[in-house]
Amino acid sequence: MKPHIYTLIFAGFFSYAQSQTRTPVLVADINNGSNNYPVPAGQIGTNQNNGQPHGFSVYNGKLLFVAEDTHDTSFWMYDGINPPVKYAYPHIIMESGCYAISGNTIYFPNRYSNMFGKNNFYKWDGNSNPVFLSNIIPTDVGRQPYTYNTFTSLNGKIYFGGGDSQYNYELFVYDPATGITQRLTHEFSQKSGSYGGSALEYITAFNNKIYFVGWTPETGTELFVYDPVTNKTSNATDINKGAESSNVQSITECNGYLYFLAKPDVSTQMLCRYDGNHSTEQITIKSNGPVIGADYLSSAFKDAIAYYNGRVYFSGTTDGVTYNLCYYDDRTKQTGVAAYLDTKKYSSLRYFAVYKDNIVFSAATTKNFYYSDNFIYNTTTGALTEIYHPEGCNYFSTTEKLVYNGSLYMSALTDKYGVELFKYTIADDTGAVNPGGGQQSGTQSNFDISLIPNPANDFTTLRFNFSEITALEINVFDVVGRCLYSRNGTYPKGQSSQVLNIDSYAPGAYEVVVYNRFQNPIWTSKLIKL
Repeated sequence: MKPHIYTLIFAGFFSYAQSQTRTPVLVADINNGSNNYPVPAGQIGTNQNNGQPHGFSVYNGKLLFVAEDTHDTSFWMYDGINPPVKYAYPHIIMESGCYAISGNTIYFPNRYSNMFGKNNFYKWDGNSNPVFLSNIIPTDVGRQPYTYNTFTSLNGKIYFGGGDSQYNYELFVYDPATGITQRLTHEFSQKSGSYGGSALEYITAFNNKIYFVGWTPETGTELFVYDPVTNKTSNATDINKGAESSNVQSITECNGYLYFLAKPDVSTQMLCRYDGNHSTEQITIKSNGPVIGADYLSSAFKDAIAYYNGRVYFSGTTDGVTYNLCYYDDRTKQTGVAAYLDTKKYSSLRYFAVYKDNIVFSAATTKNFYYSDNFIYNTTTGALTEIYHPEGCNYFSTTEKLVYNGSLYMSALTDKYGVELFKYTIADDTGAVNPGGGQQSGTQSNFDISLIPNPANDFTTLRFNFSEITALEINVFDVVGRCLYSRNGTYPKGQSSQVLNIDSYAPGAYEVVVYNRFQNPIWTSKLIKL
């Protein structure tokens, strides 16, 4: 029996194969069991059975992430089929999800060897023992939910925020060709011993330059740019002139611009755009639509902006009180509300991801800001659908998300497993679904299902015997996971049947899966086509 493919049903908003989705699936319970004392999604919980997967990337065809088991925090890799593999080495302790990949090499901070939890700078080839590079201390601000990137690569060099014997928070570069680590700035922290200044965050490569958020007494917190050609650092923005901070956050490169959230005054958070030439637009003010304020609370979390097909999506407000899924269209210069949520139940939107032609996001509950439900907005149909909780879970609060191998992977807090790795899959337009991961079907005592004949040539029949009226979905998958047949129906109490026409199928093995009305698999069988 091959693993099952889970998706969620979109309640008939549209009819092609993408409408078929199911419940998120647990990929790995790294720390084995639920946490006895639930913590906010993404908070490190060493003794509470949370695997805490975060820092997602795709590396050499595998899903790379950082996670914590009962021994330590390490790199893990998942190939989409087999259980995730831990890569642990003596004297190496990860904690941050911040690292950079250049070629086949991973550059990261190691927390093991320094007092007070500080870091050394290492590299790793994904197989051999990690190699020490420098005593420079990379800034470790990568803990969830504040996963601000402090590492990036540009033209084969690694740029990161860190400190040395003189300065606490500055921009550094490591050149693999020479093996030299060099400090590039000096204006963002006071001298060693004073612990002044503020960590450099959101370090981003854009237009062959390095952009980052930093603080100086003269400018406050603003967007800065370092030019490797001139070896100079300057203000990219100074939205609030002088020392008043603009609190730039959530930098995202979209269609040749840097989009970010900033506060042009003490009471307003706005979506802004930077063109790479010291020209900043507060674009929601200059748009043709309503003035939409951005969500300051949302911007405190990773991935507060998502870009798809000419639109920037973010958590926004038109009344200053309630927040919904808003957008800015960079073609029409139009702002608007893409989808309205129940504002009595939900407040801030966060942890956005683009998955196929959908925007996936979490919405904080009004009862507890650190817990959320999850929604998927289809940019083609405008349908907004809540993602179901995994089976047996009373809540499913997601944080970091990444698309890998056709599925969306999420770090999520549940009452059943703690904070662990989950997978969510939507079929594409051709009915193809990713065959990796999943669960085996279970059984229940109130029904009987059989497949006769099997093996079969032209037709086979699913025969049911239910103790009550039952709603079902029937799917047939081929050996590579393509959905060849799907039908929703309600079957009466007692005996009934459903004929499957398999005349056009090639000879070989197929899998028939029956789901209940909660989109959980209740029965499966291998079908042989003669």
